[in-house]
Amino acid sequence: METLGKYIIFFDGDCLICNRFVQMLLKIDRKNKFHFSSLQSDFALDRLISLPKNTDSIVYLSPRGLYIKSEAILNICKDLSFPYRQKSLPLV
Repeated sequence: METLGKYIIFFDGDCLICNRFVQMLLKIDRKNKFHFSSLQSDFALDRLISLPKNTDSIVYLSPRGLYIKSEAILNICKDLSFPYRQKSLPLV
């Protein structure tokens, strides 16, 4: 699968919170914009070479770049379709 221009969410397949987040996204992503892969999969291991091996959180690969943890969640929210889309989030 070519990853250029895709929106791919990598998640810790062993984490219940990560799995619940993915389940929520599957329900609200009616246009099937996002693709999903477990961090433990061969696909993720091939694509995420630069990540530390002990990464156990959400990783988001979008056309804009690669994001990890809370930065990944915030960027996923920016890329959601209406009415879930968050246009801009204030910096604290």
